[in-house]
Amino acid sequence: MAVEIEQRKSRANDALLLLIGPGGAGKSTVAALQASLLGRCIIDLDQRFTERFGHGQDAS
Repeated sequence: MAVEIEQRKSRANDALLLLIGPGGAGKSTVAALQASLLGRCIIDLDQRFTERFGHGQDAS
């Protein structure tokens, strides 16, 4: 049983988890929890986009 759990952890560490959904759905919250549980880092594309291009313009 312990070997099977270690194998699952190993496969999980090789996997990419991609969260897609509307704004305010909780993607960043879920990503932070999953990263903590799996010992992985988060790449927040919304944050990267804002850092590179700014906040965008209001559609008025």
